[in-house]
Amino acid sequence: MNSVCGFYCTFQRRIPVDEIVRALVLLASLGIQDVPLVQAVDKAPEFKYPRPVVSVAYVVSGEPLIYVVRSSEAFKKAAKGDARQLAATIAHEIMHIQRGAHEGPAYAEELRVLKAFKVGGNALHRVKQAAELFRYDWPNKD
Repeated sequence: MNSVCGFYCTFQRRIPVDEIVRALVLLASLGIQDVPLVQAVDKAPEFKYPRPVVSVAYVVSGEPLIYVVRSSEAFKKAAKGDARQLAATIAHEIMHIQRGAHEGPAYAEELRVLKAFKVGGNALHRVKQAAELFRYDWPNKD
């Protein structure tokens, strides 16, 4: 699916799209254009890996759809005009759709996008911590 379909489908569903569109435009600037539909939701399901996880976005296995959580910090920042973290999160979820549940490639892509957009500070630190956490929780390492 290309990004044009993603934009069209998002508008047709009448969901808040400004934040999503900002993130997709940023991803396109990095050459990431094969983006599935992205939909905003009020809250994520509860995920329990070895520890509880707070989700900014998620995918459901077998569905070419990315859900982003409106109450997440990344979504709120995108609403104020800075969609870099949301873009990185969407890039992370794209990797899950393309490569499955393994977190290694997903966090590597999220970190790559954050660095490309020169995001530092707590946002970068949190993603690095999560990448390290999942590095030991998943059987396959990259």
